Formats: sequence, structure tokens, C-alpha cells
Amino acid sequence: MLSIIATSILLLGGDTLATEGISINVNAWLDTSRFETGASVDKDDLLLHLNDLRARPQTWRTFVDSIVVLWEEGRAPRMLQHLLGSEGLSLLLELRRYLDTVQPAAPVRRLQCLDRVAADHANDVAANPNGNAHRSSNGQTLTQRLQAQCSGIRSFGECVDHLSPASSTVVLRLLFDPDVPGRGHRRNLFDPTYRGVGIGGAPCPKHPVLGSGYVVVLTFSDVE
Repeated sequence: MLSIIATSILLLGGDTLATEGISINVNAWLDTSRFETGASVDKDDLLLHLNDLRARPQTWRTFVDSIVVLWEEGRAPRMLQHLLGSEGLSLLLELRRYLDTVQPAAPVRRLQCLDRVAADHANDVAANPNGNAHRSSNGQTLTQRLQAQCSGIRSFGECVDHLSPASSTVVLRLLFDPDVPGRGHRRNLFDPTYRGVGIGGAPCPKHPVLGSGYVVVLTFSDVE
């Protein structure tokens, strides 16, 4: 499990980030071979990663710095293409500036009604990977899906990822948000109005691009 828990992180020899009590090999973290067939999302672990990012975005900037170093030295791991999309180095530099200025946000907690919404949509997207990621196969919008399961919600948002159940990978891909106009997924991660989240996951054996992937859905709301 990866958890960036310190207020400062240093890039050491061997492309390793060291924090208080934990060290992370960057190349190993971004190695696609570590994804296990049949694995499922650890919702509690994903929540820890999400709340760590919300509380300490500047520490995650140091991880981005380490990737810039690897890129400039021509040693970027193969997995990096899944974080950068078609944008390349410009996305790394833009994200570094963003993490320097974004304000920390309060933690979110999992809510049962949001978990149900997220789980149902993850299963639906996994079964229909060619569809609209934010509209269910029966045509329901997120607003309609929330109204059927939850009450009292005024603001809400949704993130959908298709690659891996690994918590660090999910959070990184939504943070980088490649080729997404407006960086809507990234904005959801730091939205200060959100206090609750639902997490759902489902294997996607017929992904149109990856062949085999894993759908993770995060459903946010202002309800605590």
C-alpha cells in the first residue's frame, strides 16, 4: 500500500521517495505488471489516499517532481502513458503549478447511499464500456441516480476511472486527469463543498482500449 503521509518528501538515489516510515520506488509504483488479475478495489485504502491528497496536496507535488526528473532523463516508466495521455511533459508541469496553489480540503467520509450509487454505476460501466461513462446504460444521469438512493444532496460530482483497482493508481489518474477539458475529475478531488463519498469497483474484461481493465467510481456529495 502506498500512503504519502509526511509533510515533506525527498527524492533519493534509485528513484525512491522517502517519507517518515515509508519509502516508495517510483518505477515499481508505475509498473503495470503489479496489477493482479482478479484484484478488487480496497475502498478503505482508496479513501485514505484520497483524503491524504485533499489534506496535503503539496506533498504529492514532490512525487510529480520525481516523475519530471525521470522524464527529462529519458527513464520514464511505461505506466506513465496512462497518466499523461497525449499531453506529455506539459501536463506534468501544469499539474506541478496546480499543486503549488490548490488549497487543502477537509476529509470526506464514505456514506452508504453514495456507496450504493457508486457500486451500481461501476457495475453498469464495466458491463457497457463503450457507453457514456457518466450516464447509465438505461439513460439515467448522475442526478437521477442520486435522487433514487439519497436525500438532501445539493452539490455532487462523479469520477470514473477504467484502469486498475490499485488505490494509488486511481488517485493519480484522476489527479493528472489527462485529455479532459477543464480537469473535472481533478476539481472533484479537491472540491471543498464535498463531505461525503461513495466508492464502487468492478472488473471490466472487455475494455475497448485496454482489453482488460477495472472500473472505479467515486461519487461525491455535500452530504455528511
